[in-house]
Amino acid sequence: MRLAPRTRLRWIKISAAALFVAVTAAGVAIYFERFNDPRAAQVFDKQGCAGCALADIRLWWADMKGFDFGNADLSRARLWWADLTGAKLSGADLHGSSLWWSSLKGIDLSYTDLSSVRMGHAAVENGNFRGALMTNADLIGANLTRANMRGADLTWADFRQSILVETDFRGAKLEKSNFYLATVTGALFGGAKMSGASLVQANLTGAVLAGADLTGANLNKTVFKNADLAAARLADAQLTGTDFSGANLRGADLSKANAWKINLTGADLTDANFTGAAMSEAILTGAKLCRTILPEGMDSSGCP
Repeated sequence: MRLAPRTRLRWIKISAAALFVAVTAAGVAIYFERFNDPRAAQVFDKQGCAGCALADIRLWWADMKGFDFGNADLSRARLWWADLTGAKLSGADLHGSSLWWSSLKGIDLSYTDLSSVRMGHAAVENGNFRGALMTNADLIGANLTRANMRGADLTWADFRQSILVETDFRGAKLEKSNFYLATVTGALFGGAKMSGASLVQANLTGAVLAGADLTGANLNKTVFKNADLAAARLADAQLTGTDFSGANLRGADLSKANAWKINLTGADLTDANFTGAAMSEAILTGAKLCRTILPEGMDSSGCP
């Protein structure tokens, strides 16, 4: 049943009015929640609050560019849509805090407690997370381009659909982390611990994973074009439809991997170990086979 034009117009006006009332009410609630807390005024008066007790504070939509929160207690803080560009948070406690959709470009979060932090869709380009504790962190859809995550503990971290171009994960703990559909081109994972991680359909073109531990990882349909996986451990990994074309897999351990329809076109497989791997329909066109241990035995046809 179609409504008459006047009735439709009336309903549109009523809906618009209801939406306006709801947004206004939410804004008023946020205003009072934020500014009724005397700590908020202290933060803005001092352009930050280094070492302060700010647990559970609400600072939604706040402009805090360059503020100093070093060593502050911001546990369970709500900082949604906040602008913290260039802010200093080194040594702060942010466990359980929410920074959804916030701007954190160039932020210093080195050695901070960010366990269970929620940072979905945040803009964190060039951020410093070196040595941070980020277990169970929610980073879904976040932009972490060129971020420094060296040595960070990212166990069970969720990077689904995030942007991690040239991000530095060297020496990081990434066990059970999730990179589903993430863009991780040119990222650095040298020596990272990634056992049990999921990188399904992630794009790691040109990434460096030399010496990384990917034991038991789910790498189905992951793209590793021209990536460096020298001496990487991929034993028991799921590699169905994984693209290693042009990759460096010298000395890599792929024993007992499920490598159905794996693409190894032009890959360097010198000293690689595929003992016990399931390699049905594997593509080895142009691959360098030198002391390569395949399921059927050693192949040295490509040795000089």
